[in-house]
Amino acid sequence: MKNKSNEELFKEFKENKDSLDGFSLDELRRLETVFDIKSKVPKQAKVTEPTSKFGVNADNKQVYDNEENGELISWAQSLGVSEYENLWENTDGDAGCEIDYSAWIPSEFYSSFILHAVAADTPLLDLVKMKVDVSAGNGDTVRFRHINARTAQAAGSCECMSCVSNSVTKTDITIARFGDYTTLCEFELWQAKDVKEEVVKSMSIGASRYVNAEIHDAITEATPIYDVDMAAIFTDTTNLSGSCCTLPDANNFYNACVELVANMTAAGYNDLKKNGCWLIHPSVAALLKYPNGTDVPFWMRGSTEVQNGELVKLLGIEVREDALGTAISTGADTVFAYLINKQRSIGLAWGRRPQFNYKYDGVCDSWKVTFNSYLGVDSIEDASIGTVSSP
Repeated sequence: MKNKSNEELFKEFKENKDSLDGFSLDELRRLETVFDIKSKVPKQAKVTEPTSKFGVNADNKQVYDNEENGELISWAQSLGVSEYENLWENTDGDAGCEIDYSAWIPSEFYSSFILHAVAADTPLLDLVKMKVDVSAGNGDTVRFRHINARTAQAAGSCECMSCVSNSVTKTDITIARFGDYTTLCEFELWQAKDVKEEVVKSMSIGASRYVNAEIHDAITEATPIYDVDMAAIFTDTTNLSGSCCTLPDANNFYNACVELVANMTAAGYNDLKKNGCWLIHPSVAALLKYPNGTDVPFWMRGSTEVQNGELVKLLGIEVREDALGTAISTGADTVFAYLINKQRSIGLAWGRRPQFNYKYDGVCDSWKVTFNSYLGVDSIEDASIGTVSSP
């Protein structure tokens, strides 16, 4: 006798109105893979369309681990047998019980938010023009090579020129890891609203602060060649004095800035108007915002610009009011302003930009919230960083 196919066996069972009479032991075992026959007949199926497909390939066809059982499952679905869901019950309480929550976690949104926030909230990041992305497997060190400028020689008729060599140097930047980690309790998240989003925002701000501080440290830890001392230590007062009603602190600071630009331009950094940038603490920048005398020179008015209460230009060069800088004080031998060349001063290497992740822990009913990034920052050409200091 020809063995019945799974489809024939299934249809016969339905045509017999769910009766088990007339089936062989082998056929009953095959039916048992779909229905619980211990109670003689399964419950009558409810005719309902499944809300989602199980195992669909690129051709929109049903895919199963077991072809024989898969056919029965497919027919059971098409005929509206609600009990087909029980086929995936796990008979082993430990095997494969881990639930993948990845489909519920909008990681792309948060990851993009971290990246955007780091770029948007880091005032010094765009000042770094020498940036590289280091792909995985290339180590943790980036070598920036630089060579000194040359000047042509004047020579008379038949006069031999002198041989002058270049100074070839390098600066290595080492990439290191930084990140952040916290735990959120699901019960509190259920009670409150938008907690998770606010935590991510605070972590992104922290990431921005870290990157900004690393860039600032690279500038302040350089050994400048060009440093100009002011005529006197700051008095830290805004009282006008003198016959021409001047503000001594502002006058001394401005004059030192003029001298620094002159020194660096004479040394060959003649692109400061285009590529230079001052980093000055807001309390020091405020000196150039106060009323200062009745006969302020016209060149000072034209080269110093304030927009919306913020100093944006000094001697025709861009200014960033840097909160990480040194605030005005009466301290001696203190740097109060940095002048950098954006094209030459600082190098930055990304091993991996900030990536955000969070994972649910069902045992503790909590979320582990983390981000990690690999970054290296350092000064490349110290001579392109000038300073204004108190004597």
